Amino acid sequence: MNLARAFRISYIVLISVSFSFSQWNLYFDTIAGHDENLIHTYNKIEDQIIMPQIELSYTGNQYDVYYDGSFTQVVKNSQYNNAIHSVGIDFLKDIDHLHQTFGLDYAIRTNQEEYNYFDFWEVDGYYQISLSPTDWSALKAGVNMNYTHFPQEEAWDHYETGLSLNQRFFLPTRSTLMLRLNYLYRNFSPYRTYSVTQRISIDELPTLWQIVGSVRLAQSFGEHFGGYTEYEYRHNPSEGNPYQADLVIFSPIDDYFGYSGYRWNSNLKWKITGGFWSKIDFTQYQNTYINRPIYAYDFDAKMWIADTDGNYTVIGNTREDHGHITEISAGYKLNNLNEKASSLELSGAVTFFNNRSNDKYFEYTDVLYGLRVSYNLQW
Repeated sequence: MNLARAFRISYIVLISVSFSFSQWNLYFDTIAGHDENLIHTYNKIEDQIIMPQIELSYTGNQYDVYYDGSFTQVVKNSQYNNAIHSVGIDFLKDIDHLHQTFGLDYAIRTNQEEYNYFDFWEVDGYYQISLSPTDWSALKAGVNMNYTHFPQEEAWDHYETGLSLNQRFFLPTRSTLMLRLNYLYRNFSPYRTYSVTQRISIDELPTLWQIVGSVRLAQSFGEHFGGYTEYEYRHNPSEGNPYQADLVIFSPIDDYFGYSGYRWNSNLKWKITGGFWSKIDFTQYQNTYINRPIYAYDFDAKMWIADTDGNYTVIGNTREDHGHITEISAGYKLNNLNEKASSLELSGAVTFFNNRSNDKYFEYTDVLYGLRVSYNLQW
């Protein structure tokens, strides 16, 4: 089934299920900003970015049907433009203290011609249960499975399974402690290779797996002020990111199987008065990249250094990055516009990136300025 036909079928299913009802939800969101370092390398490329998103959904009796479209538009470097469309249905079922959700989602991603070998479609199904046996705890567990197909790179086709466990404790100090554990397993599909004599053989990329664990503590400091801190560690014994097609080619897929390491995120939010709010986020991280050595690079000539056989010169075994991200934002939200179930939010943010690396090609700083408009309407 090709991409266009699959999307048309999914769209028809969405409309046929939902059109007989009159209660809908429309969500529109767009971000417009200026990025001082678009692709996050030592060689800064500045550009303007516009990222609109639209979602149309219907929430019926124990089910939800939706369409979601998100777009990335880069003004000067349009080769990085892409679009993602998804349609899906979620079902909800409650039995006493047990809350169940399960559903199916279909999504496609399209890129510009320069990167169309990263185009894909995927089908994702999940089942999740939530249990609140006491007033001071809640347990959530789930499983999801998906299949992802790359029409131009069949070696990347894969099945992925995820298992998740989430435990929350509601403490008398107006605190919430959350423990989370995820297991991810990816199995690639066999693909055909051709020798110089046109002989066909079957090959397969190595199977990947990883475990991600996190601890999060959220605290309310009053009616208008709160925050949280979260530490996450990713254990990844696998073979690394398979989507790096070539050393000198930008990869639009930042695959989480490409590295291991930790991420520590902290957040403070202040509801100032009325609909005004402000927020600060701080993230510190460390990534050790899997099967990614450090290659010699001539920064004056802006080219990778190779030997007489054309092989890139390796000067280090493993790329390791560490750094921090700081975002300061503020906004204003209006509710019940024109006496309807709606909201309009205007916000602005400045984000600072500082990435240190033993591979100087990937050592960079960046500042991203952005304005955001969000609108939500129910009828």
